[in-house]
Amino acid sequence: MTSMQTYIVCATMRSGSSLLCNLLQKTRCAGEPREFLRDYLRGDIQISDSEYIEFVEQKMLGSASSNGVSGVKLMWWNIDLLLKRLRNAASPSEALTERELLGQVFPNTKFIFITRRNKLAQAISLCRAERTKTWTKNRNEIKDFSLPRITNFHIDRNLKLIESWESAWQEFFRKNSIDVYTVVYEDLISDYRTNLSGVLKFLGILEQIDKIPVPDLEKQADFYSYILVTQYRLYLALIGILPSSFICWLRDFKLKIKRVIPSG
Repeated sequence: MTSMQTYIVCATMRSGSSLLCNLLQKTRCAGEPREFLRDYLRGDIQISDSEYIEFVEQKMLGSASSNGVSGVKLMWWNIDLLLKRLRNAASPSEALTERELLGQVFPNTKFIFITRRNKLAQAISLCRAERTKTWTKNRNEIKDFSLPRITNFHIDRNLKLIESWESAWQEFFRKNSIDVYTVVYEDLISDYRTNLSGVLKFLGILEQIDKIPVPDLEKQADFYSYILVTQYRLYLALIGILPSSFICWLRDFKLKIKRVIPSG
């Protein structure tokens, strides 16, 4: 296991991590970086803490490419749970740092962080995915034209969540003195060849790639996404102009209407 080179794609929801992982997998030299630890971390699939290290090692070995490179995608709450399970599995006499705990299952590991410059668009994308249960779109799939109702409250909530997840990742990198390679979603979309080449160079495997692959996934944002962006910006503008007393009255009025008119 120590001869293997591993990497972690550190992500937040709707940051473009599926696109990046799809491209990495298609190179056939970067393993299969999927979020395969999620169910085992949450306890949906039962496995004891004492068996956990061997289990993760086997998963990483099984998803490695022929050059010994293996990757995994982790959201913030995934790595938090992972560290807890690894600490429970460690000997009580071992005072291991977070970096050392991860090193038990991810040897010679490198960290890739994918972020999105437009956090509002990311929050809206998360709202739509939550409502439609559609998280990715392949190029050959028929476009889904469903327009779920999304309120400014939902967008607000997801914006705050995304910002808190990103802050948690940045604190993790800082606390553990991690030299992280950052990928920006908007740059990846506009020039995936150059940006993927940068990731492969960081991993030390660029020279092993015959050619940069074409992604299977494509951008999901459409005209409705831009309508929601405009709606939210107008909402912020009104909040800044209207008196707070009127905003409170409007919210109370909306709640009264909801009680009188049943949904559905």
